Amino acid sequence: MIAAHSIRASAQTLVRSPAAWGVAAAGIMAAGWLAYGYLPYANLVGLSACLIAILALLIRKPVLGAALAAFVVTGDIFAYVPRSLSPLLAVVVVVFLLGRLLQGEWQLTFTPLTKWALLLFAWHLLSAAWASSYDYFSLAGLYRNVLVLLVFTWCVQKPSDYVYVLVAAGAGILLTAVLSVKSILDFFSSGLLSPEMGLLHRTGTSRFSGWLDPNILSQTIVPFVGLSYALVRTRLPVMIRAFACTALLAGILAVLLSLSRAGMLCLAVMLLLIVVADRRRWVILSVVGVLLVLVVMVFPVNVFGRIGTLAQGRGDASINQRTELMGAGLRMFEDSFPLGVGLGNFRTFSMDYMQDLCWSAIPHNTYTEILSEMGIIGLILFVGALSSVAVPLVRVKRIMDSENFGQNLGICMQAVFAAMLVSYMFLSMSTYAPYWMVLALIAVYPKVFAEPAPTA
Repeated sequence: MIAAHSIRASAQTLVRSPAAWGVAAAGIMAAGWLAYGYLPYANLVGLSACLIAILALLIRKPVLGAALAAFVVTGDIFAYVPRSLSPLLAVVVVVFLLGRLLQGEWQLTFTPLTKWALLLFAWHLLSAAWASSYDYFSLAGLYRNVLVLLVFTWCVQKPSDYVYVLVAAGAGILLTAVLSVKSILDFFSSGLLSPEMGLLHRTGTSRFSGWLDPNILSQTIVPFVGLSYALVRTRLPVMIRAFACTALLAGILAVLLSLSRAGMLCLAVMLLLIVVADRRRWVILSVVGVLLVLVVMVFPVNVFGRIGTLAQGRGDASINQRTELMGAGLRMFEDSFPLGVGLGNFRTFSMDYMQDLCWSAIPHNTYTEILSEMGIIGLILFVGALSSVAVPLVRVKRIMDSENFGQNLGICMQAVFAAMLVSYMFLSMSTYAPYWMVLALIAVYPKVFAEPAPTA
């Protein structure tokens, strides 16, 4: 026991000591020096020094791992470093547990959301027992979502941690907005709109600089745009508020440029709920109105015309065809009652229920997707997970207060959660990692902002 205590004390001293950072910096400089004559060794030494510095930093401040994950998601870093989120999350979880071990803290808490979600993911895995096909079964996606829940429910422990995560997410939103503006201007000036060029190029990638789907772009950043408003509305350091305001406006711009109908609808619902709770609602409406006018006047996109295409489109793009998809999902559930057809198998059997639509269709409705694939038990578990984060939000006072960050963040979370419920009606997002990330941030909110118990 004495030896273990001594090791923990020494490790804590090392992590918190400036000398440790000096050693890491010296290692990085040594790597540069070695690069002149011993390049293979320089790579190893440099990477090792950087890894030591990163691990030491994460042990001291695990929330930085969550912040980096938020940046990776909102900045679409997947386009540049594929499959980067799961390894990052795994490292953060391991380092967090290592830090707890060194500090002698063995107790880990699991939020109600985590418990419901783990049951839901376990039911997903169990569906392999009766599923007749595994073409679209993604074990890696479930593993990633478990890591998301652990990282964001364990690492976000105090109000300032939310600031770290939201600032990092804002940086990713800015990156997405800048690249989207550049990409969409290049796209419209390059002739890719012609049918011939459209067959040769992935127009989604060309328009949005790596984002494969404008719906994914918009639905990823809309929740973080809403949460960023809490930073803008609270009396925080000027630099943080200015940065958050810039990210918020850039995020709105990126959603409008994406021309995602579901994204624009969710954005409108979210902003409306935020505006209703703010005494400065006319300022917000004026800023958003000016931004919308600038988008219409400056960029070669037709936002209002896009909204008018709800009844048009090919494949599964119109509201009529998506209603048919919903009906197909309900009939699929009836034929496979009560367990469903298994995770991912809506796409496998879609042609059996709607032959006049595109093959291998996705349901474009999360509730129908879960009901048809996971059956009634899967839907109960999913609703239970959502209810576990919704109930605490009901108690949040709906009046913005510049001196109360927790209250402002709670109001924004209410709006974001409502927008996500709307999004679930139009897109298949049951295993979408960024949504579970946002749900995890909402799940720890009651604990982080809990009022201290009165002392005797």
